[in-house]
Amino acid sequence: MPSFYEGFGIPLIEAMYLGVPAISASNSSLLEIGKDICLFFNEYKVSSIKETIEKVLNNQKLQKNMIKNGLLNIKKYDWRNHAKRIIEVHRSR
Repeated sequence: MPSFYEGFGIPLIEAMYLGVPAISASNSSLLEIGKDICLFFNEYKVSSIKETIEKVLNNQKLQKNMIKNGLLNIKKYDWRNHAKRIIEVHRSR
């Protein structure tokens, strides 16, 4: 995800959901969404993007860990969980 700025980072969540290792620019919400799951690169340096892509492509163990962690992390972005939390907040008032 070679973006210069993202408000939320939905493509990273989609990659996690689909079990795809993802690399990302190191800025904005992408750092929070991809923390401990994605590998990050300097979005201003083509060489950094290239090296990060190669690192993931050449390391199957890394790929498997990224996929596993992504599938675990995706649960916190499930709309049903958000809906339950919103209902709980309203009921507690």
